[in-house]
Amino acid sequence: MIDIKEIKSLDQLKDLKDDEMSELAEEVRDLMIESVARNGGYLASELSLVEIVIAILKSFDLKNDKIIFDDSHGAYTYKILTGRYEGFKRLGKCDGVSHYLDPSESKYDGDDIVYGLSLAVSLAEAKTLALKKKNGHVVCVIGDEAILSKDAFEVLRDIGKMHDRLIIVLNDNADYRKKVTTSVLQRFLNDLRDNKEYLALKKSLKTSLNKSEAGRSVAEKITMVKNSIRAQVIDGGIFSLLGINYIGPIDGHDLKMLLKALSKAKSEDGPIVIHCLSKKGRGYPMLEEGLKVDTGLSKPFDAKTGRRLAVTPNDHLSYDEIIALSLEKLIKRSDEVIALISHINDDEAYRKLYARYPERIFKIDEISLSVAMCYTLAKAGYRPFLLLDSRYIAEYIALIKELIIRYKIPCVIGLKNAGVIANEGDHRQGIYDISLLSSFDDVTIVEGHSHREIVNLFYLGFLHNGPYFIRIPDVTIALSQDDTKLIEYGTWTYLRKVKDSRGVIIAYGTDLDVLLKELTINDIPYDLIDARFILPLDTKILDDLRREDKKIIVYSLDHHRGGIADLIRRYLADSDIVSLAIDRPVISADMRAIRKELKMDWKDIDEVLKK
Repeated sequence: MIDIKEIKSLDQLKDLKDDEMSELAEEVRDLMIESVARNGGYLASELSLVEIVIAILKSFDLKNDKIIFDDSHGAYTYKILTGRYEGFKRLGKCDGVSHYLDPSESKYDGDDIVYGLSLAVSLAEAKTLALKKKNGHVVCVIGDEAILSKDAFEVLRDIGKMHDRLIIVLNDNADYRKKVTTSVLQRFLNDLRDNKEYLALKKSLKTSLNKSEAGRSVAEKITMVKNSIRAQVIDGGIFSLLGINYIGPIDGHDLKMLLKALSKAKSEDGPIVIHCLSKKGRGYPMLEEGLKVDTGLSKPFDAKTGRRLAVTPNDHLSYDEIIALSLEKLIKRSDEVIALISHINDDEAYRKLYARYPERIFKIDEISLSVAMCYTLAKAGYRPFLLLDSRYIAEYIALIKELIIRYKIPCVIGLKNAGVIANEGDHRQGIYDISLLSSFDDVTIVEGHSHREIVNLFYLGFLHNGPYFIRIPDVTIALSQDDTKLIEYGTWTYLRKVKDSRGVIIAYGTDLDVLLKELTINDIPYDLIDARFILPLDTKILDDLRREDKKIIVYSLDHHRGGIADLIRRYLADSDIVSLAIDRPVISADMRAIRKELKMDWKDIDEVLKK
């Protein structure tokens, strides 16, 4: 029997017998569950891919063949079996392996191709091999949701037309899907834009949104059509129409069947899809039974019970929970408040709220639709709250610009995961939203540092007549008495003002609490300003600082280009402003280690203050 600890080369997998491969899969799962429970990470989807990745590594030669994982979907098994057993025990830590593919970590890793782009990159790789007349295969591993994304779905047509050798391994881990009938498949047309049902839906969208139930029927229609399209695409109908061969569906946990399908696919001269049915959480009974321990990037948990190890204190709430509770109060007070939330299943606070107010909260997975509904509802007189993810703002900034910012739509947009996310590495950080949004006029960006301030800033957004972005970092906040007195728009406030101060620190968010504590304990003669409005700047305070000619230090966990320090420097036209912002890659580690690596912990701040 092969020992997983001893795997240093992929050649060791080539001669494995069937029973040895099955035992190896069990070992991989045990290590995966143990490591994710200890360190946090992704689990359910990764467990569904174990046999698929083992079969791929046994069937292909990485010296000549290229394996591309969409959004690092399958990276855990791949990392474990490419000589990183010990490192995987410290998953997500600076001295372990990252959650995603990283060429700097291993010679076996390719680039971390973001969600939905893997098909385009895979086709380009296949075309490159053909042009160079090189033998070799390109294998793309992609999930059932990702293949329906705009970036992936539109590439399928080109894959069929170019007819290069490309193996697409489709991991379909949506459990217990209903099969579609042949008659439905036959109705699916080559070009979705010419589909009559699609065009009819577009026409009904405008009409339905103006009804009193604020688009409820539209959401239902969209869900029905989306499910229909998904079924037709994934059950193979669209692939044959586009000239792509199809194998499946097959059991994604049957190694014999997987190896046989991969062997057949290797003999094809053109593109082929291997449709694998797998189960999320395979091998971990509590996940298979529906326990949610890995909603997105999970926190550490007890592997036996599934309970999180780090429990939020009773006198604290997450930033998300504060926003959700504030949203519920507004929904109760006003029929005009509507919420549009993407990927609601990843947000427990909003999921609970949806269960109580399904007629006022819409679950929408497609960002383009959620932005369009926000635009349309606001034009119809509603006050929409749109929840998006700051980490992926670059993907939908054009949508926001065209429909929200261009027409100065009055809405509140929550940006989840704003700022630095621990244990995610440099690939998925919410540090670019300010840089991207600050280039537009008439945009408001806020972030509160206390429970009371967050609530007040959130309420103020629904009174503002324009696009209003509230950043929602992944932090917990101490509870305080709710004060509904509104903050004056565009104003900052002093949290500390001392006599004969040597300068001032400008910051925002929960970092203010640490700064205030350290300044007070060490009796450092610096003022501290809460820049709760990142945009617009409080020009009155900045003008006063200019006249006082004080040293200005700006501390912010955002990107140094286009961040708040840049905005302040431009306004004051002063290059002497000291900026403590992110100017290097973010390592995969806990927040303490990240701040130390970024030169943004208190030791570094203290050195700047003493200069």
